[in-house]
Amino acid sequence: MNFIKTENNHKKKFEGFVNSQKETTCMQMWEWSDFRNKLFPGLYKRTGVVDTENNFHLTATLFINQFRFIGKIIYIPQGPIWDSQEALAIFSEKIQVCSKSKCIAVICEPRIKKESIEEQELLNLGYKFTNKAVQPRTTVFLDLRGTEEELMSRFSKSTRYNIKYAQRKGISIRKYSKPDDVGRIKMFFDLLKQTQERKYFQVQTLKYFEDLWTEFSRNNHIFLVEAHYKDKHLGTIIVLHNGIWSASLFSASSLEHSELKPIYLARWESILEAKGRGCRFYDFFGATDSEDSKHPFYKTTQHKLGFGRELTKFAGTYELIIDSLRYKIWQKLVNLGIFKFYEENFLKEFRKRSK
Repeated sequence: MNFIKTENNHKKKFEGFVNSQKETTCMQMWEWSDFRNKLFPGLYKRTGVVDTENNFHLTATLFINQFRFIGKIIYIPQGPIWDSQEALAIFSEKIQVCSKSKCIAVICEPRIKKESIEEQELLNLGYKFTNKAVQPRTTVFLDLRGTEEELMSRFSKSTRYNIKYAQRKGISIRKYSKPDDVGRIKMFFDLLKQTQERKYFQVQTLKYFEDLWTEFSRNNHIFLVEAHYKDKHLGTIIVLHNGIWSASLFSASSLEHSELKPIYLARWESILEAKGRGCRFYDFFGATDSEDSKHPFYKTTQHKLGFGRELTKFAGTYELIIDSLRYKIWQKLVNLGIFKFYEENFLKEFRKRSK
């Protein structure tokens, strides 16, 4: 097996491997690197490990973080993805050699479980678990296999009621997925800003969402679902998907006519759309296992659990340290809040604004 930096001629096999894995998220799909490099030119790279027939056994989309006076951190968001211990060993060795003089650590968040074979493979290669996280460690999954009636039967009683209530009250649904539909993103963004005013969370720029749409709609890997009441736009859910995986990464809603439960119907229609596109799983993408009702993700999690019914928790974050001295300095600066990297910085900011 060989470690490679992927080129355009690897695209078909790269996608074939990534898009067949339940552990995939958009951050490890081919389009993610192109999308993010529009904002951070050259900082996202695609790498992999292939066999003699150029079939992938590991893929990793990397983000190269430059910290002034300290060095670089290679971050692998929700990856790497691998199906062979040999491939992981080759990747881990080569990524250190390739970045030896420039990089102080590799930080990754593969979607694996605690005490799994995959976790043991990481630990055997020198990766160290850290209790910090960049991406939310917990999510809610919905298995899309089965009939529509079977899917609906898995929802909570109140969720089923709210979906049917919205239908009875005349909430209408519109769906969009083509590159030319990029104009719908501005409508979503306007709602998102309203949502942010009543729920604290970080919001990307309009350009971020327009670039996301442009890149992923090109290969039909994104769609959005809008809820309307008469002439009012009340909510939008954006879903990214590949061969078997789908995820509602972003949603926004208006307080106007919220009593009609439009977002429940929009969510249900997005689930049906993902199922119709051949996806086997619907990922609600981010939740919390905290029982603190003041946690910023608590209410959103309760909404998602009405559909998915149970939480899925991944093992978390692992660090492969290359330069221990500079890494310790970097870690201390992160803990002091001088550099922002881990999710806890978001939570600290939320608590500060909530006072």
